[in-house]
Parts: sequence; structure tokens; C-alpha cells
Amino acid sequence: MGLSEDINSAEFQHGVTQGFWELVLQERDKDLLYVRLHAPDERNYMVRLQCDMYGTQPIDGRFVDPVNLLCVASAWPQGNSMFEQWIKFKEGNGNLFICWDQDRGGIAQHPDWHARSAWKKSSNQLISYLDFLRQLLWLPARGYTHQ
Repeated sequence: MGLSEDINSAEFQHGVTQGFWELVLQERDKDLLYVRLHAPDERNYMVRLQCDMYGTQPIDGRFVDPVNLLCVASAWPQGNSMFEQWIKFKEGNGNLFICWDQDRGGIAQHPDWHARSAWKKSSNQLISYLDFLRQLLWLPARGYTHQ
């Protein structure tokens, strides 16, 4: 399936209904998405998902300021050392990326991950990505710091 079908899928709508995420904006020939993620501490995080080459290449996700849509450290969720294994939220040293084998930024940091093609293993690449972020925010063992 393509990106439009995945956005309109029952799985995506289920995440909206459950209060995990919501599509805020879709632009640039519909391959750039802004999705608001809801955390259990009632904080919200805006994630920009660059979905060009959807299905054939990984999504590039970045947390952005919800007002000016810029990728700044203050827009990123924070957590303990466990959380920081996946979410590189500290500015400097090439941080501010999602360290995961289904994220383009993570793969740029770990080029050997590209051969895994992990993003191709799900029937809905968008849901796989959003569900990964949901788990990081909602599962206490993942180390998200509740404010």
C-alpha cells in the first residue's frame, strides 16, 4: 500500500481514537507529514515525518517545535539512559535523531542497518513507525521522563 492508504487505514484511525497520535498537517505533494504524539503525562510532541520514497526507503522522523516547525532540542521528548538509546535528544555531537533501524537518520548514523531493510518488513510502514514512538512514550521500561 501507499502512504495515502496507510494514513486512511483502520490502524492509523485506531491510534487516533486511542489518543496516541493525530495527523496535523500533510504537505509537499503529501510526502511530508506532521503528526502530534500524545504522551501519558498529557504532553504533546510534534514529529515531522519525511515520507518521500515511502515503502522503498525509511521514513526520516524529527521532533519539531509545534509553532515554528523547526527541529530544536527543546521539542524532543526526554528520558533516562534507556530512552536515550533510541531518542537522541541532546543537542550537539550529531544528536537530534531517532536511532532506529527504520529511521533514515538512525541509518545515516549506522550505515550497516540499511541492508536490513527493516522498514520493508511491515505491511504499514507509517504505523510501524508511529507505534515505535508510541511505545517509547507509553511503556515505562523504555525510560521516557514524565513531566
